Order: sequence, then C-alpha cells, then structure tokens
Amino acid sequence: MPRTQPKRPHIPNFRRIARKASQAANEILESEVKAFALESRDGFREQIKLQNFDSFEIFPLTSKYLAKKRKSGADLRTMIATQTYINSLKVRKIKQKGKRGVTRMLYYVGFHENDMAVDLKGNLTNTTLHTVAAAQEFGIIGKSLMWKLPPRKHWTPYYDHMRSYVAPTVRKNIQSLIIARWKQLGIA
Repeated sequence: MPRTQPKRPHIPNFRRIARKASQAANEILESEVKAFALESRDGFREQIKLQNFDSFEIFPLTSKYLAKKRKSGADLRTMIATQTYINSLKVRKIKQKGKRGVTRMLYYVGFHENDMAVDLKGNLTNTTLHTVAAAQEFGIIGKSLMWKLPPRKHWTPYYDHMRSYVAPTVRKNIQSLIIARWKQLGIA
C-alpha cells in the first residue's frame, strides 16, 4: 500500500482571530459602559429628587432660604430650586489616549464646564454648576468660622455606592456578554 503524505496541520491566523475578538469585545464594552453611564446619571437625578442623601437631612435648608424659595415659587427641596442642577447633568463621551497609543472611550457624568447656575428668578448667574456642586459637596466656611453653606454631600455617597455595589455587577455582565459573543463567533 502506498504511503500518503500526512496532512499539514491547519494553523489558524491568530492575528485575525485576536482582531475579531478585540473588535467584538470593544463593541460590547462601548455599548454597556454607555448604558451604565446613562443609568448612573438617571439614578443620580432620581436620588436628588428623592432627597435620598443623609447630608440633606443633617443640614436642612435654613428657614430664611426656604422662605425665599417659597416666595419665588421654587421647589423647596435641596438642589432643585430651578431644576437647572439636575437637568444639566449630562453624559459625555471622552476619548483618552492610553499607553501604547491605544485610545479608549470614557463616559463622564456631570456638567459641561460652561454650564451656569440660575438664580431663583431664573436668571443666569456668573457661577458655574461645577462651583455650585463643589460648594454643596464640601461646604463653605464663613468669616466667623461657622458654616456659611454646610456640606451637603451627594456626589461622594452616590459614586461610592455605584463603585461598590453596581459596577461589579456590570463588570460581570460585560464579561459574560463578551464570552457569549466570542462563542457565537467561534473563537471561544
């Protein structure tokens, strides 16, 4: 019986497979991180509307300021007098160059640097919403070394909650979606 030549083993194109895997992973990652950012923004808005921060209870608005809000017909809840603060919270996509020239997309929840605060009459002020947020978060001490504006932390507790409890679940979900997609493509 004549001897046949053994078949050469098929060697897959690993670069093509890696590129395909990377592209699939990046598509899922982009979509899921954007959804997480939008969810975070909406959840933060809702928590402010519900006044669901300990600091809002610890440092309620003064009766003088509440009277001013009542007189102008503004919302009496903290941070919501004109709705400008919560309505200006946006999700922005930022490109960031990383190591080895890799560009990654970041999603930022917050205010645009040019967003300005509005007074109780609805007029624009010279104060950015970044400044309002920082003043509310950390407070302002007056000349008498008493709180001129007490700290009403809302960014920090919300961020801590999202980082500790929500992000790990999102991360696991993204991993399982990527693996499922790779199996669908036949590369996992």
